[in-house]
Amino acid sequence: MRRIALLALLGGLAGLAACESSPQAVQAQDPVVSVRYAGGGEEQAEANADEFCDDRYDRDAALLSRQLQGGVWVATYQCVPD
Repeated sequence: MRRIALLALLGGLAGLAACESSPQAVQAQDPVVSVRYAGGGEEQAEANADEFCDDRYDRDAALLSRQLQGGVWVATYQCVPD
């Protein structure tokens, strides 16, 4: 009985090993940060985004978009390699 249980266990483990696959590359994006600011605060917004990207990822901030939302500007920056 033990021999049958052992064979069943080994057969199950072999089946799991057969299901294992090699890692596959997936698409990755650079980190993104959005900064809200009132009119005239573009320079401070850019400085904040640049500091965030530099501190966390050792990268520079590049402006992706700037939109007015409900009277407040929202600037979105991508952290790109230096």
